[in-house]
Amino acid sequence: MANLPESPEWTAGVYQIERNDPVGGGPDGTANKPLRDLANRTRWLYQKFNTAFDGLGWIQLGIWEIGLEISLPTQIVNYQGSWYRYAGNLDEPHVISGASPDDYGNWINVNVGDVALRSELAAPTGFLMVGGLQVIRLTLANAKTFERFIDGQRVYLTDVGYTFVYNSSRNIIPAHAGSEITSDDELHKLVSNGGMLEFDDYDKLNELENLSYTQYQAKLRTNKPIKMISYGDSITWAQGPGGGQMSVTYPAVIAEVMSSLTQSVWTSQNRAHAGDTALVHYIRTINDGLDGDISTIMLGINDIKAATNNGNVPENVDGDSLYSGKNFSVVMRKFVARELLRRRCVVLLGTTQFVGGANISPMGNLTEGYVSWVYDSAVKSVANEFGCMFIDTKRDVIRQYGLSESAFDGVHLREEFLSIMGKKLAAVFMQQDYKRPCVMRQGSVVLPHIFYAPVSSNVTLKRNEFTNGTSPPFLGPADAPEAVGVMLPNDPVGGSVTIAVYIKDDNSLIFPSFHAKGPWMVDMILNNGARQPLYPSNVEIPTILQDPDYIVSRRSISGDTSKNRATERFSQLATAGYLHVTTAGWHMITFASGQNAGPVSLEGLVCDSWSNVKNNDINGGVVGTLFRRGSSNTVTGFVTGCTTEAVGQFNVSMANLVTDNYRVDVEYTEDASFIIHRVVFKTTNSFRILFYNAANALINPTSFRVTVIGGR
Repeated sequence: MANLPESPEWTAGVYQIERNDPVGGGPDGTANKPLRDLANRTRWLYQKFNTAFDGLGWIQLGIWEIGLEISLPTQIVNYQGSWYRYAGNLDEPHVISGASPDDYGNWINVNVGDVALRSELAAPTGFLMVGGLQVIRLTLANAKTFERFIDGQRVYLTDVGYTFVYNSSRNIIPAHAGSEITSDDELHKLVSNGGMLEFDDYDKLNELENLSYTQYQAKLRTNKPIKMISYGDSITWAQGPGGGQMSVTYPAVIAEVMSSLTQSVWTSQNRAHAGDTALVHYIRTINDGLDGDISTIMLGINDIKAATNNGNVPENVDGDSLYSGKNFSVVMRKFVARELLRRRCVVLLGTTQFVGGANISPMGNLTEGYVSWVYDSAVKSVANEFGCMFIDTKRDVIRQYGLSESAFDGVHLREEFLSIMGKKLAAVFMQQDYKRPCVMRQGSVVLPHIFYAPVSSNVTLKRNEFTNGTSPPFLGPADAPEAVGVMLPNDPVGGSVTIAVYIKDDNSLIFPSFHAKGPWMVDMILNNGARQPLYPSNVEIPTILQDPDYIVSRRSISGDTSKNRATERFSQLATAGYLHVTTAGWHMITFASGQNAGPVSLEGLVCDSWSNVKNNDINGGVVGTLFRRGSSNTVTGFVTGCTTEAVGQFNVSMANLVTDNYRVDVEYTEDASFIIHRVVFKTTNSFRILFYNAANALINPTSFRVTVIGGR
């Protein structure tokens, strides 16, 4: 007995046996033709059913075990983490009889689950299986050899730790072939297909600045070496009249001043290059390989010149030219980001004052200086984005210096002025925490204590040893409190103490408060001796005080008693304990002591305005008083005593005052009879008072009070 052969075929119909058909058996017999058509149709339907059933997905029966029954082709069994289906004949159910699929045939691994999918997705090309621009993870080595990036694809470089975005060109500035780079740096990774990966994790850089700034401060406050790297153009490089480099550069001056006034040794690495724009300088220094703690960057002048054709087409500052303000901002953002990724805190400097070569612009040679604020603003915005320091060079460092004072050709700085600028920039770093400067306004007092102000020294600082001083109490008993302040060096070596301040107002007078217990001497030095501007801003200043000889940056002060605002007079041009600071901005005041200079503490800095000093010291302020009854004197201020040589004649002595400026007021209120007085023989240190009665005869009043006003 045999079965009819079957083939999966849908016949046009089922054969009908006719009356006259011969009856014959076998595969091709007439009697079996209807059965064969039905069997073929059934087999065809069975295949279609299996195909449709397969589309419904796999049916998981569970873990492989002997005796498990398989009845459908879509049933699968799990063996050691992989899924298998039975590919044999299932006309009858199949019962598992072996210990594993390998024990007998007809079992096929179907890779059900996401194991294979995960493996494919984890491959370097796995991201291509996912629609859209996903962030993919690659090592730098794999990314460099990958050929199928598309523009905008974001890539997290696992061994670099930051996200980058693919750019099919290698231009720093889009669509500008002149900005192409040819080597890697922290922000750009060139890949084999001709494009590059550009840094795209800018939101993480503020944290890097904070970390580097904290580390910088820790080094400075613990007297460790500081390495400063300076980037810039011919201003930073210090181009001289002949085109060569001058012997003085402002970065070198900064390092020299910081090393001399602190216990931290500073070194300066000058990477500036004459004529560089920001873009050219970025590419030039793309792989400088220098080790540093802090980077300073001053760029922009050559970008302005290139963008405006030396000021003749200032409108090009706007737009998309290679050196426009917008593209300058793009480059500076990358420049700062690169330095932050090199683990340095960054200080950005605005441009210096300069005139250009414009001859057709309405503003002439002032055009470039006018549009320089666009570029300074871009730099300031970048500093704000990343939390870096921005120094407004024109407003806060070289304010009030005339262009003829600063530059020998209208652009490049004189050697003397490079020293001035370096010393004034050092005043920024002397703030220690320069992002939170000690601000001084007219009428304010700065207490020179490490808790309150940036106090630095090139020797070990010593706290105030005196009590009952001129500043608020710090420690000690109520009857003899220790004053706030620091002792100035008094030993065979000597040394200095420096206080850095940001002064808010032009024409401020700074009076230090010295507390002394014996003879002492100290030099008071403004900005390490940098000459002040030749053009004081206040027109009320007397002509003699406009002489640079009197607006000094250094005074030698000595005495054997305390000195402060109450004892010092503006008229003592050569010897008084004060400094006339003509311009607002960054400043520092150093108190330098020689060998065994004497026991004196610095307990405060009092800031006053020129107008107040003029009104109080010269014109309207009370400088001293005398009250006399009989032979007894009570004196205050600059009045030191009173004697009489005859009836009605009293000689009043005082410290030196300006004869033409001081006034004397006299009162005598205990006498009812008529008395008048005259003040005669006024000198710098004395005057005489004559008292008369109604008969014009000299007479002694019962008592009198004298008030001396002005003349300090």
